[in-house]
Amino acid sequence: MATVYSLVCWGGKDGKQISAASATDIFTLTNHGLRNGTGIVPQTTGGGVTSGVTYYSNVTESGLTANTFYLYDTSAHAIAGGATGRIDVTATITNVYFKSAYYLPLSDKSRWTTGGVERIYNGIVAWNTARSLAASEFDAEVCEIAQNFTDILGSSLSINIPSASALVTTMVNGSRSAGFHNGTPGDGYLLKLPAGTFTLGVGVVVEGFSVTNTATSLIIVAVASLYSGCEGMIVNGNSTSGGGACISLTAAAARIVKCITYGANYGIVVGVSTNVAVVANNLAVKCGVGIYAANTSNRYGYYYNNISVGNGTNWSVQPTNIERASNNAGASGDSPWKTGSNPTVTIATTDFIDYDNDNFRSLLVSPQVNAGVNYYGLHSKDIVDHPIPDYESATFMTPGNSCDAGPFEFDHGEGLAPLTVMLTISAPVSLAGAEVRIYDLDNSPAGSLGTELSGTESHGSSTYSYTGLASNSIWIQIMQSGYEEFGQSLTLPAFDSNFYAVMKQDLNA
Repeated sequence: MATVYSLVCWGGKDGKQISAASATDIFTLTNHGLRNGTGIVPQTTGGGVTSGVTYYSNVTESGLTANTFYLYDTSAHAIAGGATGRIDVTATITNVYFKSAYYLPLSDKSRWTTGGVERIYNGIVAWNTARSLAASEFDAEVCEIAQNFTDILGSSLSINIPSASALVTTMVNGSRSAGFHNGTPGDGYLLKLPAGTFTLGVGVVVEGFSVTNTATSLIIVAVASLYSGCEGMIVNGNSTSGGGACISLTAAAARIVKCITYGANYGIVVGVSTNVAVVANNLAVKCGVGIYAANTSNRYGYYYNNISVGNGTNWSVQPTNIERASNNAGASGDSPWKTGSNPTVTIATTDFIDYDNDNFRSLLVSPQVNAGVNYYGLHSKDIVDHPIPDYESATFMTPGNSCDAGPFEFDHGEGLAPLTVMLTISAPVSLAGAEVRIYDLDNSPAGSLGTELSGTESHGSSTYSYTGLASNSIWIQIMQSGYEEFGQSLTLPAFDSNFYAVMKQDLNA
């Protein structure tokens, strides 16, 4: 199986046709999707613009509409707005092609090219259309979104590419692009559906960007097929009336993980009636109902570490036959879903940095910090690519060091966990002359101590130091004259530590 990469950027490989009026200096392109400071390059000289020169858009100045914008000489002038640096249109410009300043400097397009044909598209619709015709069921399709622009659709979009799997991501060649929202609503690439639903087909996963829909009665993202997934997404409904929902889950073996849903009648709707669905580490706020079961019978699945707060109703009545629910959070007086005696978390809108202005990151003292359960399949990174769980030297190897509830993992400021650690071993008597051995238990076959990682037949110091992988399980073996042979398993802590070997005298020696 091969992985087939495609790229999405403003204008794609061919660019877009733009017109301008000399009387107003206003440029026109229906549903242009530009942001303040986006660089675009004309392919023809005339009317006040020069072929090959980069100009920068402003879309928010007074008098502009959704289909019009000004161009400026620098990104700083475009972001600031006003008259300084604004391009003077000296003659009418009609349908001149402009290409993205991101696309044109790309010197190596081989990642997205086969047989001289570039898989570089101006939006998700163009990618979906092209790859639906060309994909193989034996390949994995990856759509990499490169820029922070608004991709405006006219109707619904269903991704059903006939491939082994399909991923739409803001990770480009291993690094996050400007299309990544970075956990902030309104930033990065935005897929906008004025009407319609974004439906994920079999094996389709979307992650790292935002989606919105201004049709108040519709579902925005439908996780509707086997193995589909919505991960690390920000979904905004723009209205809490009309019956619309941010994300709806109706498929088995599908997932909604570490997403932010806000501003709809429903945040997350669970309609799945078969098992293995996972809803975990999500945040539902500013909705009519935060997390909602379409009915109260047979809504199977696994529900972990979700926060629903600041909604008209945070949690609907818990449905029957949930496989497992634990460590979900709601406001005081709520009944977050749980199974058995599993814990829940009480939270308030004041536990976020700035709830009113949509900054939903946690305060240090927030109850969601270290309040999650480390369930099987927990992601290694949160919605902004911070490691899960966050490294805390004092608790890293203890059961209390759990992930946070919700999509954000609080950063305690200790950096990344070390890859290797040093363990110093001491005993009641000097280890000088002792035989000390360290074995690998993580990769040991049944009935064996595994591979010997470190050892010496005649150690010459009073202590023995060993450097190994953090969190690695080892077996310590010491043979010392006059003492019984010592053996003990140990999981290395993620910080420098000492280990005292409790050895017994050999009375038969």
